[in-house]
Amino acid sequence: MRILPNIPGSRCVEICDEGPRILLHFVRTVPTVRCPGCQQPAHRVQSGYRRTVSDIPWRGFRVQVQLDVRRFWCSTPTYAYQVFCERLDPWVPAYGRRSAELTAWIQQWGWHLSAEALARVALDQGCDVSATTILRILRTAADPSWEAPRVVGIDDWAIRKGHTYATVVVDLERHRIIEILPDRGLETVTRWLHQHPGIQVVSRDRARGYGKAISDGAPQARQVADRWHLLKNLSDAFNELLTRTPPPRPRSPALPLTHHLPSTPKGVVHQQERYAAVQALAHGGYKVAEIARRTGFDRKTVTKYLRTSAPPEGTPRATYPHLLDPFVPQLERLWAKGIRQAKPILRTLQTAGYHGSLTTISRWLRQRRAQERGRAMPPVRIARRTWATWFLGSDTGWPRQATGTLTELMTDAPEYRRAWTLVHLFHTMLTHRKGSALAAWIRAAHASGIPELVRFAKGLMEDTAAVQAGLTDTWSQGMTEGFNNQIKCLKRIMYGRAHLDLLRARILHNQR
Repeated sequence: MRILPNIPGSRCVEICDEGPRILLHFVRTVPTVRCPGCQQPAHRVQSGYRRTVSDIPWRGFRVQVQLDVRRFWCSTPTYAYQVFCERLDPWVPAYGRRSAELTAWIQQWGWHLSAEALARVALDQGCDVSATTILRILRTAADPSWEAPRVVGIDDWAIRKGHTYATVVVDLERHRIIEILPDRGLETVTRWLHQHPGIQVVSRDRARGYGKAISDGAPQARQVADRWHLLKNLSDAFNELLTRTPPPRPRSPALPLTHHLPSTPKGVVHQQERYAAVQALAHGGYKVAEIARRTGFDRKTVTKYLRTSAPPEGTPRATYPHLLDPFVPQLERLWAKGIRQAKPILRTLQTAGYHGSLTTISRWLRQRRAQERGRAMPPVRIARRTWATWFLGSDTGWPRQATGTLTELMTDAPEYRRAWTLVHLFHTMLTHRKGSALAAWIRAAHASGIPELVRFAKGLMEDTAAVQAGLTDTWSQGMTEGFNNQIKCLKRIMYGRAHLDLLRARILHNQR
């Protein structure tokens, strides 16, 4: 086991314990050295001096090495510099005050801690280094080496969300980030791809900018569109259909008696009033710009209301298990026996473990009486997100009320029946990797006459090769998106205050 520093051509002659530090005295033992300029050996000593270098701390003590270094006369008379100092590479660089091992120790911890935190930890360990020095050491670190990639994933990430974006390149075969590009511009990505001609497969999302850059910079590579983004695009198209033609409410009641029937929220009422104002101006012959000027609404809001055939209904609140749910069968038995007063029912349920109030039971009794008198229950509102989940998900995961509700929708709205058929076919094609059926699906989407799915199909036609590869190959953007989350974590550790050069160095080195 080596305890003392390994300095080539030197030996330790003295070890001094000076309280908070340990001082190691080394002398040189080699008789000749090479001139760093002419590379010729020299043996004539001109003078000497003592050089102090900090080394890795030991058991909380600061370690310093003092070396008696010599100056030599150069043996080449024509060389410009006749006197030179002997070098101590690779243990310490020229003019360095810190050993290479100490620099590597600071870098190893610096990739995982902030500079201020590492400065405090290093001081406790016996290394007095400032946060500014740590940042300077990290910035001067060389990029890690990696083999030439064959399959890469490209995606953008936000340096400052909504303002500045960069590009991350991931080696999908070796599971590591290999490059951080300063922006997501076409020229930057194309230039990097030109420098790596061995790339054969590039996975990306549906952004057209990256598709053009890959075609220009790596024409030999096969582009693979990510399957999750394809499903996301289909979901967006279906949500546009829901906005344009809201599905009718289901005829069958779905709320149990133990839940309230909430009234329309005030925010939804306000949206409905805005919708009515926009529609009234539109019927009066006003254009989008004039409606936006008169109402003060954004043009996108006006356009959204004009494309919608029904006023907004809002998203119903989520329902949660009720305190009375476990006792509903017992309540029904008491009701059948003719016990319909709240207090006797409360005493009976308390013996069975009920801890609720009398008001809750009274509310249930009121709803039960209304149901017995045959009062019609209002139809249940279903959120657009729920409709999209039912349409885009597998039918094996539907809740119980989904089957009947979808059957009613298919009967009442033929457009949704055609949309369901196309969505289900695309989902099956994506799940079972049947990329060969893409052309037939695009023709069916055009023949359906549904504007949202027609636009989605046109987008697929413009990127047919990448989409077909995404529906066939195993490569995807999953790993790249995971590294994007890691980048966000590193940004938060650095409090978002680092420049791109330091953030890039930390991303490239901070990989397991």
